Amino acid sequence: MIRKEDSVIDFVRSQRHEISERFDHDIDRVIDYFIEMENKMAGVGRYNFISRTSAKKRITQCSGERVKSAAN
Repeated sequence: MIRKEDSVIDFVRSQRHEISERFDHDIDRVIDYFIEMENKMAGVGRYNFISRTSAKKRITQCSGERVKSAAN
């Protein structure tokens, strides 16, 4: 039985592969592409990107909250 989550993961993987293929699987070119896309999206003003440090803090906080709620 295929779960919905599995089909979403398969879709994401296929998209990731297509993008990589466009750049001959050259990781530097792929990274440059994503940086360019992020810069374009940030310039529109509808999207907010956070720093790596802020993201790490949020993940740590969320993980801590899950541990606390599981203990209660």
